[in-house]
Amino acid sequence: MGFRYGRLGSLPILDDINFDIPPNTMVAIVGRSGSGKTTLIKCLAGLLEPTDGTILYDRVDLKTLNYRDLRRKIGFVLQENHLFDDTIARNIGFGEQEPDFDDVMWAAQVANAREFIERLPMGYDTRIGESGHRPLGRAEATRRDRAGHLPPACRSSSSMRPPVRSMPNRSAR
Repeated sequence: MGFRYGRLGSLPILDDINFDIPPNTMVAIVGRSGSGKTTLIKCLAGLLEPTDGTILYDRVDLKTLNYRDLRRKIGFVLQENHLFDDTIARNIGFGEQEPDFDDVMWAAQVANAREFIERLPMGYDTRIGESGHRPLGRAEATRRDRAGHLPPACRSSSSMRPPVRSMPNRSAR
């Protein structure tokens, strides 16, 4: 797959990317600043659409999948420090209008943010982002919480990945 911002004549940010990720595998995308790591992750999560080729999950085109369901099944931490204009609970439960509170507390615990959040006057209902309070130094923990926000059934799983239901496994190409 490939990706370029702008018109067809612009330089590609990602060019001829092709790899397989076995199911229940944790992968880190690393590289120099500006090498396209964030763009790749955004493409894999359906936040950006490739301008060349396709992304397949178990031979199923990403474009045919429900992006909300997909994002529930993968965890990612982007280098940008973006918080949604919403509550801490909804920021942790990225993509969930009403995230399961046990999952949110578990993710906060894993990210070592639970005690801090629970000391706030409104706890997990504290608004953060553009119009809300932004606890200094905690944005990174909120991003880690998002990556760790998995269903309770996975907590005892050594792979720390949610069980696959109607979604294909995580093989991406």
